[in-house]
Amino acid sequence: MRALSLAFKNIRANPSRSFALGSFVLISSVIFVLFNSFVFTITGNMNDALVNALSGDIQIRPAASKETDMLSMKQGWSGLPPFTEHHTGAVMDALGKEEGVQVIKRVRQSVLLTTNAGQEAALVIGLDPNSAIYQKALMLSEGRYLDPGKSNEIVISKGQAKKLKVGPGDTVEVMVALEGQVPKTRKLQVVGIGELKVFNMFGIFFAYTDLGSVQNLMGYKADEVTDVIAYLPQADAATFADRVRVSLGETTSGPRDFEVTTRDSMGGFIMGGINLYSALLYGFIAILLLIVGLLIMNLVYMIGIERRREIGTLRALGFSRGLIVVLFVSEITFIATVFSAIGVLAGGVVVKTLSTISIKPAAPLDFVMGKEFYMQFNWWQVLSPLVVISVFTLFASLLPSYQAASLRPVELMAEK
Repeated sequence: MRALSLAFKNIRANPSRSFALGSFVLISSVIFVLFNSFVFTITGNMNDALVNALSGDIQIRPAASKETDMLSMKQGWSGLPPFTEHHTGAVMDALGKEEGVQVIKRVRQSVLLTTNAGQEAALVIGLDPNSAIYQKALMLSEGRYLDPGKSNEIVISKGQAKKLKVGPGDTVEVMVALEGQVPKTRKLQVVGIGELKVFNMFGIFFAYTDLGSVQNLMGYKADEVTDVIAYLPQADAATFADRVRVSLGETTSGPRDFEVTTRDSMGGFIMGGINLYSALLYGFIAILLLIVGLLIMNLVYMIGIERRREIGTLRALGFSRGLIVVLFVSEITFIATVFSAIGVLAGGVVVKTLSTISIKPAAPLDFVMGKEFYMQFNWWQVLSPLVVISVFTLFASLLPSYQAASLRPVELMAEK
């Protein structure tokens, strides 16, 4: 308690030094909060787009499917093996045991969209009529989304619409040509044109239609699908996938009928991008903290030099080296915590304000941030910098505090 009292007296006695240290911490806290929230928003948006537009939280498909990444640039979805009706039933039964899970059947296929203006490749996704989750990832510029009560409708990208010269109400012919088979065609009405809110670089490849239309095109029966998607409320995807494998009777030994994958494994290309952006941004924060740490160390060294006489006097009065270290650390940590709290509060206000403002990034930033960007406000993402900076300041002040406290009274007397 005596050390803390002396620490507060030192703060009052050296307001300019305390303010200089606090300013470093305050500015760092504001930047940390903004960058932390930005990374949280970017990674959250990219992950949500991957899940809502393509992979779901869990994807179950035939083991014969050789896909390794939903967004691989080197492979399409041509000739994906479908589940038999028996296998689809087994999957639905296994997922039906899990509470709160939304299950979607779908058929995916590489096709050609054809009009009098030309042809355009597409990766078409036939969705269960009751599925509207794709709407969270797809932003319309014209028309509407698929009507659950209708068939033979399709939503295409802006790039496809431009090349095919079509708009809502026009008809496109969808053609699939499998190896060794006669090409199959089906006419679908364009009802909507849009692009993915994130990953719009890939928007030219994807098109959405109803499940029945693609099944009829491929000649599938009602329960023959290429995969089943599960959306989880809160459960961990990896743990959930393990439970599903057990329910399906899948083992690591022996032949398998099902391939159960999570969003992380099927979104390898995108997850790699997410990790890269996170590493770059957090690398910047780490450099910022390092600079602040060096400034704090230098400042504490200077304080130690300025207070050599006081330190020598305290040591002569019986203060131990540890007690003087506590005195220094208490002073620095108190200043850092107070100014960090102010910085975090200011940064939180900025993030909260930005969460209500629509930002429309220009290319190429829109690939990562999307066509419309809102900063996400999360108390943990805002408050965590307070803990990090306070702890970092504590450790940064230990070494110079220890060196300052190592002064012996006899050394000070020898200087006179």
